[in-house]
Amino acid sequence: MAGFHDDTKSTEINGLARTTQLTDRQREMLSELIDFIKDFVAHQMRRKKHFSHEDVKSLLGDYLSSNSEASTVLRYVANKLEDDNEALFSQMCVRLQITQATVYGTFVGVVRELFESGVNWGRIVALIAFCEALVVHCARTGMREKAKHVIVWTALYMMNNLSEWMRDNGGWDGFQRHFQRQTSYSSLLLTAAGIVGIGLAIAMSCR
Repeated sequence: MAGFHDDTKSTEINGLARTTQLTDRQREMLSELIDFIKDFVAHQMRRKKHFSHEDVKSLLGDYLSSNSEASTVLRYVANKLEDDNEALFSQMCVRLQITQATVYGTFVGVVRELFESGVNWGRIVALIAFCEALVVHCARTGMREKAKHVIVWTALYMMNNLSEWMRDNGGWDGFQRHFQRQTSYSSLLLTAAGIVGIGLAIAMSCR
């Protein structure tokens, strides 16, 4: 999987960026994606009362909070996705039997399966929702440094494997327009495709 490097000795984003030999523009893009994902994860953790405000800040560190329309739409769609599939999201990390030694390999396996048959906005939402669930699981099970790495891995995957498709489909503005334009059948199908994809990915990774 392009762009992944599990550097367990480094918790600094800049250190991870150096190991992947990123250009200045890639570092900037990675930083923006990390902030976007951190903002979503923090919002969800507070919404679900997983951790206190102080714990969230301690876990995630500094980031630029977002009030963008894309962030608002992501929260709405992800909340709908998780609420309608509560059993899947609440049990996914338990089913995957994630440990300190297997968290990276499991993450890679799930993400590969999730996008094996293609990219759509629903699967991108499912990826970020999976990231949040995995961050919470790691934080709750004594793997706080891995929780931070999960966010970086997700951002790296999006930058290296999804950014071209996202750009061709209007970027975050296109994402926002897609889900705001309609509560359409096609939108629901794409979201459902994300759920089917993540369910299949988890099943395949558990084999």
